[in-house]
Amino acid sequence: MNFRSMLCVAGLLATMTGCDPSKEELDKTKTQLTSVTTERDALKTEVDTLKTQLSTLTAAAAAAAAAVPAPAAPVVALPAAPAGKEPKEHHAGKPATPAAPAAAVKAEKKMNTGGSSRDQ
Repeated sequence: MNFRSMLCVAGLLATMTGCDPSKEELDKTKTQLTSVTTERDALKTEVDTLKTQLSTLTAAAAAAAAAVPAPAAPVVALPAAPAGKEPKEHHAGKPATPAAPAAAVKAEKKMNTGGSSRDQ
């Protein structure tokens, strides 16, 4: 055997032994692909079913809304304002009263109630 044929035989042997582990991996990947494809198809079917149900419910809700008459607005007559009087605005002219300081409030309570034993 010459060198060239030995090299070809060695290459062929390396190729054949090198493919064996990748074949197992390929089979495993094919199995996984099949299961994922089956799951995808089931989910697509479920989505289509839910879309159909949604459109049915939307149509039913629209029909129910159209069947219910709108309530009539009650007509209420407002009393007329007496002649010569202008309506007053509630609290419009009053300035805001500032809050009393806490010490002043405490002193006023003490004076009105006689104080307490804690305040002494």
